[in-house]
Amino acid sequence: MNPPDLRALKLGDEAAWNAAFEWLWPTVFGAAQSKLQRFLPDEVEDTAMEALEQLVEKVRSVNTVDELKPLVATIAYNRAVSLLRNRFAKKRDVGTTESLDVPVVEGKAEYAPAPGNSPLESLAEK
Repeated sequence: MNPPDLRALKLGDEAAWNAAFEWLWPTVFGAAQSKLQRFLPDEVEDTAMEALEQLVEKVRSVNTVDELKPLVATIAYNRAVSLLRNRFAKKRDVGTTESLDVPVVEGKAEYAPAPGNSPLESLAEK
């Protein structure tokens, strides 16, 4: 399939956007699928469509038609990552924060840090 006419896309030509959709769909779908298939496979198509919608807003800043595929793939990938972060954050109680280094059990650290200088302190002394 041939790439669409960039000038027509910038003017909002419906036929050009239909051709662009067919030309870009495998790329945008693959980018969304690469991140979401394992965890949220039902969100792949929606994320790809949202990326194409966002591309419509950004097409004016593109200089060549060859920039469209990498741009839409990046948009889809970033939207997929954001979606995953959002969904996983909801599972962890968004409002609570805790150390990733020391597990907390009943308000107390499960183990205390090792006594002595930390590796960073040792490096600072040297």
